[in-house]
Amino acid sequence: MRLTARLLWPVMVGVGAVSAMAFFLNQPEHVEKPIIAQLYAEPDRFAGRTVEIYGLVVRSDANSEFLLQDVSQRPLRVIGAAAIGDQLTVIGKFHSLPHSVFLAAEKVVVTKVLGGGGCC
Repeated sequence: MRLTARLLWPVMVGVGAVSAMAFFLNQPEHVEKPIIAQLYAEPDRFAGRTVEIYGLVVRSDANSEFLLQDVSQRPLRVIGAAAIGDQLTVIGKFHSLPHSVFLAAEKVVVTKVLGGGGCC
C-alpha cells in the first residue's frame, strides 16, 4: 500500500461511519400505510401514529383542511392544504376523537399515477 493510501484509509473509514450514522439518525419513525377503511375500523390502533395515505382530494375548504378518498372509497379529513382533484400522498399523525377521526398532515406530496389504474 502506498503512503498516501495508508494515510487516507482511516479518514475514509471515519467519513463512511459518520455518513452511515447520519443516514440512520435522519430516518423518520416507522410509517404505517393502511387504507382509510382500516383507520375507521381500528382507530385506537393508529391513534397518535404516523401514517401514509395515498388518495384523491374530493373536497377542500379554504386551505385549512380537505377530504382525501382512497381505494376504500371512505373520505378522511386531513388538516392541511390541497385542491380538489389533487392526487396526493399524505404523511401525518392520525388522531381519533370520540366523534371524529382526522389526519394532521406533516408532508403532502403530489403523486400522479401514470398507468395501471388509480386510487379511486
